Amino acid sequence: MLTSTRCQAARGLLQWTRERLASEAGLDAGRVVAFELDQGPSDPATIAALTGALEAAGVTFAGANDDEILIRERREHG
Repeated sequence: MLTSTRCQAARGLLQWTRERLASEAGLDAGRVVAFELDQGPSDPATIAALTGALEAAGVTFAGANDDEILIRERREHG
């Protein structure tokens, strides 16, 4: 499950700003800020959108611990 710590770490590995993650996830940047700063409960749709965007960019959440985040090389077809 995506946590605020994992989200920040994955975003850091990708070298994405919060605005970039929001754009990739189809969310308002304020929702990313609120999620990462643990400002209230996040709805499942927000978590799913963030997770989907990070995974599409090559992030793999390897286990249940916040420190188990991997990034794989994306191969572009074309």
